[in-house]
Amino acid sequence: MGRNCRAITNQKPRRRRIRSVLVVFALVMGVLAVGQASPAAAAVPSVTSVTPGGGGLAGGEIVTIKGTDFTGATAVKFDAVDATSFAVISSTRIVAQVPAASAAASAAVTVTNADGTNASGAVYKYGAPEIKSISPGFSDPDASSVVVITGSGFTGATAADVMFGSNAALAVWVASDTQIVATTPINDSGASPAVVVASGVTDVTVTRNSVASATGDDSKFLFTAGVPTITNLGDSTEVTGTDGAAVGSLMTITGTRLWGTSEITFGSAKVTNADDIVIAADGNTLTVKVPTRSNGPVDVIVNNAAGASVTNLKTKFNYYSSAAPKITSVSRSVFDKDASTGGGTFLVAGSGLTGVNADDVTLKCASDLTPTSATAVSDTSLVVRVVGSGAAESCDLEIANPIDNTKVATEANAIRFI
Repeated sequence: MGRNCRAITNQKPRRRRIRSVLVVFALVMGVLAVGQASPAAAAVPSVTSVTPGGGGLAGGEIVTIKGTDFTGATAVKFDAVDATSFAVISSTRIVAQVPAASAAASAAVTVTNADGTNASGAVYKYGAPEIKSISPGFSDPDASSVVVITGSGFTGATAADVMFGSNAALAVWVASDTQIVATTPINDSGASPAVVVASGVTDVTVTRNSVASATGDDSKFLFTAGVPTITNLGDSTEVTGTDGAAVGSLMTITGTRLWGTSEITFGSAKVTNADDIVIAADGNTLTVKVPTRSNGPVDVIVNNAAGASVTNLKTKFNYYSSAAPKITSVSRSVFDKDASTGGGTFLVAGSGLTGVNADDVTLKCASDLTPTSATAVSDTSLVVRVVGSGAAESCDLEIANPIDNTKVATEANAIRFI
């Protein structure tokens, strides 16, 4: 019994030694397994965005670069040019100052760390700010208003950077890199120096990093106290043409606040080509190439950014044909020859009758029949009133073109005097 107990007791140290050997073996195998594992994948940075995405050639803009694996970044470049300075805010964000560039272009933005440089990603566009539209496109020089300027490259702009001609905006809110809300300048004699906002068309510019936006049709702005008015149209005889069409002669329009006229309508016909509209510097006169339209009276309307002129008797304009009129029929062709009651009214149907008056109508016969009035109801209808007396006979009706009296329509025996 005692022998068996000693045998069992002697086995305990042996078991402990076996367990220790197994633990050491397991540790060694673990170390070997770790040493044989594949190395972790390289963490090359990626760039997903740059905000703002563009600016002037002078550089200097502070931009935020977003992406991944920026920790430990050693370089930030715009194409091959190092950022003026940069700071790694986190593994996904870097703040950098943009270097200058020699020409307008898109520069690839790259970030380098110990594992490499991103091969592609966002770009930064070098160039001047750009104005694409201004709404509304006008303001009263004596009553400031708020306008929205749409374009690009606006980030960081202040009131001093937004100019309406030679005057800075009173206030500016940069809603985004593509939109500015600006308060227009106003005449202010109490300012030092005094602010004078001239009525008329001016250019709006936005300057960033010493580079100003280009001027053009999209940057035009109108200072005006109201909509345009028309006080007088040029002599309608300036317009000639073939049947139903004007030939594009020039007409003078006199009025007020004609600056910035972008469209002139003659009834349904429109003139929008800037080469066909020439505006005087004082905004009180302009010349326009009259567009093609069928014969007859129309209203002329001048349109600019402030609105459209109103129509009245002074805005009426008649298109005349340069061809001979045509007579298709004459109503009530028989008249009394009595001296006291002789004559009467008759209706002529035809074409090319616009503008015809009593001086353009002749009755050719021995009797003394004189047209006292002639009214063109339309280009195809003319009402004529005649008086006179004479022997019983037939008379030829002759109607001349009001512009060129050598072009005449004749209807033989159109009127009978009894």
